[in-house]
Amino acid sequence: MIVHNHNDNDVFVLPQQEIQAKINKEQKYIGSIKHRPGHTLFEINLNTKQVREAVFERKVFVGSDGKPVFQRRVQVNKDCHYLEALNVKNAFKKFQKI
Repeated sequence: MIVHNHNDNDVFVLPQQEIQAKINKEQKYIGSIKHRPGHTLFEINLNTKQVREAVFERKVFVGSDGKPVFQRRVQVNKDCHYLEALNVKNAFKKFQKI
């Protein structure tokens, strides 16, 4: 629905359902894990009990000193728990202890 037309810029009003959907998509800080050398971050789906390596997003920024700054973030999936372990077998053992 177009509410106002000002300088050829259309302003739209979103229905209540779309506003609620956008609120539900907000990201929430869960926590952080310090990487241990030699370990791998695994994700365990709580519904299917499937264990697999976590997928990372890699970003590069230019720091204040002009050098590149690398950042890795986990792509968080719904109904998954994340933990670090040496291999898949150990990750499943650690998950069973929780």
